[in-house]
Amino acid sequence: MPRLAALATILSGTSILLAGCAAPAGQAPTVEGIQPCDATVTSAVETTIRTQVDAFGREDFPGAYEMAAPDFQEAVGLEEFEDVIRDGFVPLLDVSSFTVSQCLWDSELDLVEIGMTLTTNSGVVGSLLYSLVLVPEGWRILGAVPNPQSPQGT
Repeated sequence: MPRLAALATILSGTSILLAGCAAPAGQAPTVEGIQPCDATVTSAVETTIRTQVDAFGREDFPGAYEMAAPDFQEAVGLEEFEDVIRDGFVPLLDVSSFTVSQCLWDSELDLVEIGMTLTTNSGVVGSLLYSLVLVPEGWRILGAVPNPQSPQGT
């Protein structure tokens, strides 16, 4: 469990950084460095998420783990990663479709926070808030948490 605490620390720090910079609807963020993602960043981030979701659909946990950021991998091993997904993020194993929205990018830190709404093959709808970081290999996932700003249900 100490690794999960480390993961929570990584996620909460990233989420606080970006969540505290959200602007009212219709206005651009005013905090220097934080801005809505452009189409290129949104597309690249969505590709990373899609690669991981597709791997989950095949129960290819090593493939899904490859999309995790190095900081995440240092805090959480592959076996624990699989346990976390199977215990707390089961809908990710059965995604029929998903969309991304509300992407914010901190260009100074190369961090993104983006919402993801998913629908499972059985019709369950859920929403996650992803945090990603840009590394030499591309965008990698720091973590995902249930999105408190989106309704959950069927």
